[in-house]
Amino acid sequence: MRMRSPTEGIKRATGPLKAMEQSTAGILALYALLGMAIAILWLRHQQVLRQRDSIRDRVGSLEGDLTATAQRLDLLSRGVDTVIGPTPELHGLLGIHRSLETAESLLFEQAVEVSSSESCAIATHAVRAVLESQAESDAADSEEVMLAGLAPLVERIGNMLDAAEMKAEDLELTGPEQRRMGELFHAIERTDQAAECYRRAHELGAEDASALRSLATIQREAGEVEALDRSLERLLAIDPDDVEVLKEQALLLSGTDVERVVRNRRRLEALGIESTETRDEASIADLASRAHETRREIDPLSNEPTTSSGWVERAAKLMLLGEVSVALESIEKALELDQTDPDAWLLHARLLSAGEGRTSEAIQSVRRAVALGEYGILLEAEILENDGRLDAAREVLENHLKNDPGDPEARGRLALILLRAGSPDWARDVLNQASELSWESAALHVMDGRLHLETAEEHLGSTGTHDEMTLLQALTAFDEAIERDRESGLAWLGRSRTLRYQALWDESEVALIRARRLIPDHPSIPLEEARLCLELGRYDQANTMLAEAATRLHNHHSIAFVRGLIAARQGRLSEAQSMFTKVLDA
Repeated sequence: MRMRSPTEGIKRATGPLKAMEQSTAGILALYALLGMAIAILWLRHQQVLRQRDSIRDRVGSLEGDLTATAQRLDLLSRGVDTVIGPTPELHGLLGIHRSLETAESLLFEQAVEVSSSESCAIATHAVRAVLESQAESDAADSEEVMLAGLAPLVERIGNMLDAAEMKAEDLELTGPEQRRMGELFHAIERTDQAAECYRRAHELGAEDASALRSLATIQREAGEVEALDRSLERLLAIDPDDVEVLKEQALLLSGTDVERVVRNRRRLEALGIESTETRDEASIADLASRAHETRREIDPLSNEPTTSSGWVERAAKLMLLGEVSVALESIEKALELDQTDPDAWLLHARLLSAGEGRTSEAIQSVRRAVALGEYGILLEAEILENDGRLDAAREVLENHLKNDPGDPEARGRLALILLRAGSPDWARDVLNQASELSWESAALHVMDGRLHLETAEEHLGSTGTHDEMTLLQALTAFDEAIERDRESGLAWLGRSRTLRYQALWDESEVALIRARRLIPDHPSIPLEEARLCLELGRYDQANTMLAEAATRLHNHHSIAFVRGLIAARQGRLSEAQSMFTKVLDA
């Protein structure tokens, strides 16, 4: 029997140990795999949990947003109901919006070209949708709301018509519908389209004056003098006795069409309405007349001004109508064409002085006109006086009288400025320095009478009685002025006041009526009428005249004084005392 070596014994002993190590390693590897799987599953589980929490948070936030949105929608709905509830007319605006969308789609978004007749029908349907929402009656309580809601829709209609190159005459509308559409365009300041609608409305219904009146308003604001004249003439064809149209056309044609001016004034007189030109109106009309004659010689066939004189004529007419801003644009165009036109510079000064804060420019324009040979010293003094610069106005007149001492108008104006400045003695000295020839002017006699009245009123204030001799001198002065110029409204006004002081009520009333006809806009006229009515015991009429005077003289102390006299004569002593206190505190 062979003996085993030690090495073989060791090898035989380690065999089982290796098998054990391999099985242990396999088990450990399996445990590792299981651990890793468990760890992965745990991590995944945690990720799912986090996603679940995130989704839950998102759902909660979304629910909150939905709740807030629902609340806002509910609030909006209730707000809309509140706004639309009292005005059911606004319910139709959404329908109009859909109609406009349909019309725009049919006109501009179709692959197939639409015929012109179909386009007109589509546009007409859209316009009628807008008109149907506007009540036929012009109710004042709903007009503003309707316009506020309709304005953007009317703007879309205007844009649609522009894009389709359609005019008012292309729309298949009746005369009243054209007029109402014109009113809507006018309300949103699309004046060109409004004017087209008004013209078409007049063509379809020649007896409808409302469309013509609206058209005239647009033409007046745009300064289209010739077109305005045509519209006014058509209005007179409909109603020959329309007082406002007769007055406006008489002003518009002053100095250029004597025949129609006379016709209009005769009609006004037949209706019992005075239509005498004021001094300012006559002066401006004279400028228009001279410009008109010059234009007719240069370019008689042109309706649109092409020369300086044409623009001066237009500006003068627009100023007579009260359209100062448009008139200023016209006169500036005249000056661009001819810087040496004295009439243009003089009218430019008048227009600038009608505004605020442009006194210096107005004075420069007057001086340019004077340098070119125009008489403008009185206008320059008036501008300075209206600006509150009495010393400057006095200095201008004094310098002028040094060069031309025989100018009675300037001398009378200087005396008036000195009287208003509280220097009647100085004013008297200025009159006494006048030459004998200057006294042939009514202006100096009017000023002489006013100074005598000032003396008489001072005597009345100090003694309580009138100085009959001074009153007689005043009456003589005013009569002298009337003898030289029976159209002097100031002379008739002074005569009326003097006769009132003399207790000659009937003669005073006659003179006052004449003064009102000649200078209807003079602020002293209603106040003098109130004083005369007070003397005659017509207290209600006196109060009416005082109300008119208050709109012109505002817080003048004479108004409170006369009201105090009326209250005292009617036995309302506390009110009279209050009024007299106001006069003393003034």
